[in-house]
Amino acid sequence: MSSDGRLFLNHPLIKENTLEEREYQLKISSEILKNMENTLVVLPTGVGKTEIAIIIIAEILMKKGPKVLFLAPTRPLVLQHRDRLLKYLKNEKIVALTGNVDPDERGLLWIENDIIVSTPQVIRNDIISGLIDPAKVTLLIVDEAHRSVGKYAYTFVTEQCSSALIVGLTASPGSKPERIEEIMRHLNIRRLQVKSEKDEDVKPYVHEIKLETIMLDFPDEYEPLREKLREVIESLSEELKNKFKDVKINGRLTKKKILEIQKSFSEMISKGMKTYYEGLSLLAMMLKVEIALEYLETQGINTCHEYLEQLVHSARMEDAKRTDVRLNKLRGFQEAVIMARDISKMEIISPKLKKIEELVREQIARNKQSRIIIFTNYRNINQDIYEMLLKVEGVRPSRFLGQASRGEDRGMSQKEQEEILRKFRNNEINVLISTQIGEEGLDIPETDLVIFHEPVSSEIRNIQRRGRTGRARPGRVVILVYRNTIDEIMFYAGIKKEKKMKQRITELTPRKKKGQYSLLDFQ
Repeated sequence: MSSDGRLFLNHPLIKENTLEEREYQLKISSEILKNMENTLVVLPTGVGKTEIAIIIIAEILMKKGPKVLFLAPTRPLVLQHRDRLLKYLKNEKIVALTGNVDPDERGLLWIENDIIVSTPQVIRNDIISGLIDPAKVTLLIVDEAHRSVGKYAYTFVTEQCSSALIVGLTASPGSKPERIEEIMRHLNIRRLQVKSEKDEDVKPYVHEIKLETIMLDFPDEYEPLREKLREVIESLSEELKNKFKDVKINGRLTKKKILEIQKSFSEMISKGMKTYYEGLSLLAMMLKVEIALEYLETQGINTCHEYLEQLVHSARMEDAKRTDVRLNKLRGFQEAVIMARDISKMEIISPKLKKIEELVREQIARNKQSRIIIFTNYRNINQDIYEMLLKVEGVRPSRFLGQASRGEDRGMSQKEQEEILRKFRNNEINVLISTQIGEEGLDIPETDLVIFHEPVSSEIRNIQRRGRTGRARPGRVVILVYRNTIDEIMFYAGIKKEKKMKQRITELTPRKKKGQYSLLDFQ
């Protein structure tokens, strides 16, 4: 027992006084080990899914031996898990395998180590090339298991590790039953373990997160451009309806609806109906203008203007696509480009950026030791926020990006990502401006404030973003939304999906019998 009264787990392979003993973690891990059947564990963010994995790893290593394969979707998360395993386990044969390690060296490291932490893409490639033998895996841990859909590499690795015990971990499996079923199918899940913030044994470890939505007025200066982009979309929509009478368009034509119609037109073409090629061309133009409108309504003039200029540039290339050339010949589109150029010269400070600066100033003034994460969907806004915060006294900001480069905006190497996270944990950096890479799993317990530059409609991403705070102490989440824009549509869509997801999880959780832990058997 520690000086503050906490009990620590006593296990031959777990370091003394490191892993706190929590009843729900022990119940879940013991159920999995007792039944030895593939299990999906659904727990709120910040209450210790990784610790459950560590208990199971220790038992499997002791009773069945290596190898243990621990998968995570991003390199920063892989390195974080490796460090936590080294912190808790007495076994030192733990290695992180990433694409930065030479393939031949990865093969050797696989042989020499008992626990391998990696992204699924690296393991898939090494299985295909024969560098590693998946048949030797006794335990497969799949972190952020909600990614196990479609053709994501988790599915391939799971199929290859057919003799291993598989444990999936997630806080957000999704709102659609078919998605949850797909995750379970791809991971060959037989059982489900579910806990929520409302469970009595979890409550003591859940910290309050204050949720706040700030509704902002869409800038009047942007309004003429917004109307012009809508006119172009409406004109193309009318042309589509006139040429293809079977297309039913009611109300505003969203990006989602355009993509649905594109899919149906492609099916028609595959059946030999070549006239639908013209429809695909019109839809492609509409989609580009819809994206420009979305940029304007959620990101602001700079992102919208940059995108429109890219479309102009693409149309002037020798190998230009026909749709780009057609779009650039439309008078309405040409007028929209001119408007965007003129508005961008006004150097209007986005209301969202003003509010972010205000929120950051207030938080740092309240507590100089605060840590703040700001999430953005796009890199140019990420850069704008970074440059703005560099000028604010007491703020030590840093961008946090994935490895891919976007034009002149260079991505971050694995070492750079690791160094930024280290500095953030040590408070050398106190504001992290992150793209999607920072949403999943990164454990930075002392984050006090999370700001969404824009809402996201995905219930999974909403939960992941919010989960970056309230881990070791109460936290605050602020979502910025422009009124009467796509922003607002995305915001309410996210709320609706999250409610559905909680309902689905409740439905999947069986009734508890006295003296028994809740458990669903899918056999």
